[in-house]
Amino acid sequence: MYSVPARIAWALAVVVSMMAAGAGSDAQQKTQVPPALRGVKRILFLGDSITYAGGYVDYVQAAMMAQGVGKEIEVIDAGLPSETVSGLSEPGHAGGAFPRPCLLERLDRVLNATHPDLVFACYGMNDGIYYPLAEDRFDAYKKGYETLAAAVKHAGARFVAVTPPPFDASALGGNTLPAGRAAYPLPFEGYDSVLGAYSNWLLSQRAHGWNVIDIHGPLNASLTRIRMSIPNYHFAGDGVHMNAYGHWLAAREIIGHLQIGPLHHRVQVKADAAVGVWSTHTQLSTSIPVPEDAGMSAEELLQSRMDLGTLHLTLPRGALKPAELVQVTTRIIGLPEEIVTATPLADNRTLTLAIGQIDKARGKRLMADVHAMRQMLTDAWLTKTGHKRPGMAKGVSIDDAGAVEKEIRARLVELLQPVELTITVKAPR
Repeated sequence: MYSVPARIAWALAVVVSMMAAGAGSDAQQKTQVPPALRGVKRILFLGDSITYAGGYVDYVQAAMMAQGVGKEIEVIDAGLPSETVSGLSEPGHAGGAFPRPCLLERLDRVLNATHPDLVFACYGMNDGIYYPLAEDRFDAYKKGYETLAAAVKHAGARFVAVTPPPFDASALGGNTLPAGRAAYPLPFEGYDSVLGAYSNWLLSQRAHGWNVIDIHGPLNASLTRIRMSIPNYHFAGDGVHMNAYGHWLAAREIIGHLQIGPLHHRVQVKADAAVGVWSTHTQLSTSIPVPEDAGMSAEELLQSRMDLGTLHLTLPRGALKPAELVQVTTRIIGLPEEIVTATPLADNRTLTLAIGQIDKARGKRLMADVHAMRQMLTDAWLTKTGHKRPGMAKGVSIDDAGAVEKEIRARLVELLQPVELTITVKAPR
């Protein structure tokens, strides 16, 4: 926390009431639904255990709700652990307990039951069965994805393919095998190159009209950057399943594709010299929390929060000096106080704060409720539509899940209502 000497401190108290409508701030302009979400009432996510875990799905749904563009959009995560789109399974998978399930076995049932308007699919991690690249396995992957894309189109939904996340062989501590073997009871050490080939093929389908989001490239680039300062860093401790930061980076690419946000709130503060208090009224939405991870620098954390939403506070002329560090204390009634620091922009009067800096508590509650709702619906829909993957939790009925979803959504609507925020700014004089 930045400490300001008492003898040179001054205070600016700004009461930002986010309950008042028509307060004259551009923050109150109605949020526009981005083109990719127009006409969308239900989104379906398909994938393997990474999608079933659902971290990136949670971030996408929470971002839509926080930005006001997805409060009425239903999100169904029908990811299934161990699944492929290729129909392949390595010998002795799961200790010989069961072969990998194939999406195509259940695809028609899922589409007919869910009636989605928009479908995201992320496959590849399991499809190469952790072997070196081979033409027959590659062809099975291509044909499976082409069948999936055609089925989604036939169902009247828009289709978006998502490249697989990276495979991190270094996380396995040498428990991999080199090229040239007939069998691979342990993963091929160069398996990420297989996923790279699969990703490149998916990206090439853009030329044929496919919508494709690349997460493989951006996550690998981030991993390379992080390891310049943290050599032993891993997104996936087992080489496959991403941590929260990896899920956030994947979600960020999808959020960008959907053109969700950011929200920018601008508040003009008028001075009252008699009492030294400045006040204004505006509306300010909450923002989803960005995971604070060892691999994320302070600068990246702040920028990620800025990318989701900002509050621009313009003080009277002469209030601030060039490059001086300003302490900003924010308080939402009933929630913990947040203290951040900022420096003014070039005009020496405007402070820019990330909403994620000043509204952490509500953001965390938003994510927790979205996660609980998504996980319950995932198990319910998997149970209803059926699959061939043993050991899965039995979900409640769709009717019961819908009733709980309604309760959670009502809680989220209340959570996302504007609240009263007090901002106190202290700067050296």
